[in-house]
Amino acid sequence: MPGGCDYSFDDVTSEGSCCADYSHADADEISTHVAAGEFSPPDFLLPGEPAQLWKMKFSGSYNGSVNLTFGYDPTILPGGFDESTLCLFEYENGGWHKVASTVDAVMKKIDVSVTNLGAFMLGVDGGTVYTIGANTAPAKVAINE
Repeated sequence: MPGGCDYSFDDVTSEGSCCADYSHADADEISTHVAAGEFSPPDFLLPGEPAQLWKMKFSGSYNGSVNLTFGYDPTILPGGFDESTLCLFEYENGGWHKVASTVDAVMKKIDVSVTNLGAFMLGVDGGTVYTIGANTAPAKVAINE
């Protein structure tokens, strides 16, 4: 299911509730999270827009890893997109980090194992990000009379 999340903990030491908030995060929503200090802007390739964002919380405590299965929404991926290139990025220690993941393009899900919960965003594994600048000043043209 798009946006769904299944989870299992290696070792829960104090019971609690686990919550996953999913959103189709457009540029305005991402800017709101950035302004609130929740995370920095993504510095990786996104597989289409809006971004697919999960925010995970657990009110208890645990040791070891948390195994997560995220359901992604294929309807917002570009036509012909190679879903095997999808991956997840986790925001941790002040930056986005690619998490080792396994994509199931048939079931439209991606599996990861992490030690911390927080913000996760669907990204593209590999590729190059280019920043292109443009000068918007009009060209000067000399007119001879």
